[in-house]
Amino acid sequence: MMGRVQVKEILDYALDQKAGCELECSLVLENSALTRFAGGQVHQNVAEESAALTVRAVTGKRSATALATSFDKDSIARTAQAAIENARRSPEAASVAPLPGPQVYAAVDAYDPTTGECSPSERVANARAMIDAVEARGIDAYGSVETQAVEAAVANTSGLFAYAPLSSCSAVVATIGQGAYGYAEAASRKIGDIDFAALGREAAERCERARDAQPIPAGRYDIILLEYAVADIMQFLCSAGFGATAYREGRSFMTGMLGKKVLGDNITIWDDGLDPAGMPIPFDMEGMPKRRLDLVTGGVARGIAYDVAEGFRVGALSTGHAFPSGTFQPGPVPINAFLKPGSATLGDMIASTETGLLVTRFHYTRAVDPKRVVITGMTRDGTFLVKKGRVACAVRNLRFTESYVEAMSRVEMISADTRVLGGRAGACVVPALKIGQFNFTGVTEF
Repeated sequence: MMGRVQVKEILDYALDQKAGCELECSLVLENSALTRFAGGQVHQNVAEESAALTVRAVTGKRSATALATSFDKDSIARTAQAAIENARRSPEAASVAPLPGPQVYAAVDAYDPTTGECSPSERVANARAMIDAVEARGIDAYGSVETQAVEAAVANTSGLFAYAPLSSCSAVVATIGQGAYGYAEAASRKIGDIDFAALGREAAERCERARDAQPIPAGRYDIILLEYAVADIMQFLCSAGFGATAYREGRSFMTGMLGKKVLGDNITIWDDGLDPAGMPIPFDMEGMPKRRLDLVTGGVARGIAYDVAEGFRVGALSTGHAFPSGTFQPGPVPINAFLKPGSATLGDMIASTETGLLVTRFHYTRAVDPKRVVITGMTRDGTFLVKKGRVACAVRNLRFTESYVEAMSRVEMISADTRVLGGRAGACVVPALKIGQFNFTGVTEF
C-alpha cells in the first residue's frame, strides 16, 4: 500500500499544474492476486499491480481527461498539461458542473489487512479446502480464489480530498461429475468471512443432484431462483434502470415513474456504499460521499443514482455514484445494491410449489430490450423440476426471454437469508426468490 500521505503528494502535485484551469484528479492503485485450480489441482498463481491517475481539466464549458500510469513528476505534469490542452481544444458543452468543494466522509471499515495482504500459500490453502470438499465425493473441482487490495483517492482544485483503502475476496467453484454440473460462489471484504469448505460441499452436492437430467418442454413455469440468479437480475436493473443518464435519455423503466408502481409490492431495493454487509466504500470517484439511496420501496420508484454532472443538469445533488472520468461506464450506476429479504426459507418455497423449477444461476444473459429490461439467457449448473412440493429430478437447461421488470412484479416469496455476490467493483446483497410464470423459450441438450 502506498499510503495516504504519498497518494496525497501525487494528487497535490498534479493539481499544482492547473495553469488557469480547474482540475479533478483521481488515483486508483490495485494489487490483485488470483489462484486458479482445475481438475483438483492448483495450476496458476498470478498477481498484478496496476495504477491509474486520471486528470480532468475544466475551463469554462469545456472539459477533457488524460491518464497516466507513471507517477514521476515529469509524467504527472505531462498528463495534466495534456488534459488542459485537450480541454481547450474540445467543443463547448451545454453545461459543465462546477467541481465540488470539501466533503465529510463517514468512517467505514472497508479494508481488511488479512485479505489485502493475503499470500499465495494462503490462497492455495483456501482453494485446497474447496477442492478437498469436492473430491471427497468423487467429483472434479474447477475454480478460483481472488484477493484484491485497492487504494482509491480523489482531489480537486476546489479543495476536495478523499482517500480510502479497500479490500475484497471472491471465490468460485464449479464442479463436474458424471455429466452433471454444480456451482457455488461467495464474496466479502474479509477473506475470513468465507467458508471455503462449505462452498465446495455446496457445489459438489448440487452436482450430485443434477445427474441424469431429464428433458422438459419450454413454456412458462413458476421458478425458485437461488441468489446467484437473483444477482443477475439486480445487476441488470441497476445498470439499465437506476442510473440518471438512462433515466434522462428515456432508456430506463424508471423514466417518468418516480412515485409510481414499477415492481411488485414486496420488492424494496436500495443502494448503500456504507453498509458493512456489502462491499463498502466511503465515496465515489468524484469524491462525493456515499449514503443510502432508496431506489424502489414497496414496488414504488423512489430514487435515481446521480453523479455531479447529471445532478447539475436537473438541479439535483450527487448521490455518490460517479465512475472515474473517461471510463466506459455511461453515467452513474448503483454498485452497492441491496434487495430486502423476506421471511421464507428455500424449503418453504419448494413446499409451496405444485409444479415449477429450481434454478441455480443464469448464464450468458444479454439485453433484448434495455428499457423494459427484457433479457435472454439460459439456466446453468443445476436446474431441477419441482413437483407437489418436492424436488423431483434434475432437468436439462432451458433458454429464457423475460422482462426482469415484469418478473419482479410477480415475486411470490422472498427468503430471509441473503448472500453477498460480486467483488471487484461493488457487490449486491440478495435473497432467493420465488417468481410466478417465468417465460422459457427454448431447450438444450445438456
